[in-house]
Amino acid sequence: WLSHILLSGLHYFLPGYLAEKILQIAILILLPVGFRYMVKSFRPSESILSFLIFPFIYSMLFYMGFYNFCIAVGVFFVAIGFWLRHQNHIGRIKNELIFFLLLLLLYFSHIFVFTLFCGFLFIHFISEFITGRLIEKTFEWKKYFKKAVFTILPIIPFLILYVDYYLRRSEAFISNDDTPLRSLWQWYMYDRELIVFSFDPEVGTASLVQFVLSGLCFIAVYK
Repeated sequence: WLSHILLSGLHYFLPGYLAEKILQIAILILLPVGFRYMVKSFRPSESILSFLIFPFIYSMLFYMGFYNFCIAVGVFFVAIGFWLRHQNHIGRIKNELIFFLLLLLLYFSHIFVFTLFCGFLFIHFISEFITGRLIEKTFEWKKYFKKAVFTILPIIPFLILYVDYYLRRSEAFISNDDTPLRSLWQWYMYDRELIVFSFDPEVGTASLVQFVLSGLCFIAVYK
């Protein structure tokens, strides 16, 4: 809904084509800035990795007008970066309010990206538990529980909306034609989101980019 709200507000004093251009510019700024903020939250000394986002800015989804999804991805990066920087002090009122606002923007931009963010938090807490409890033997239950509680509290209202949305969703919007697993795998291997206009001439370059990025992700996880 967020892009519709922004466009409606801009329409009060701007023509339609100009309102859309401003929204597009805002998205093109949000994506790299948000990604850089997230990267510096993970590894402040390796901010050069921020440039990896640029091949994905002018994506197929952006050209097709999926503005809500593009906004959500940018907010997703900011939300991850903010939580990583303030996770040990997330219980402070200021941090809780900012975190709640980021969740609000994320949920009303795109529910799928909101789901990914919740998945990130879940995996992070599981990883922290395994590392601290089973490997390093330095697990602090009180600190862990406090951080988990103050992280989950702002999410609860959106989880209620999330469940209500799926319970109320009409059967008319549920498609029985699921995308085959083979097609999804081809989209991944060809990095389909990078190909906008012509598939055949660009598939080689897109596949190379996907191979390099997959290798970098593997190295990052391995390290």
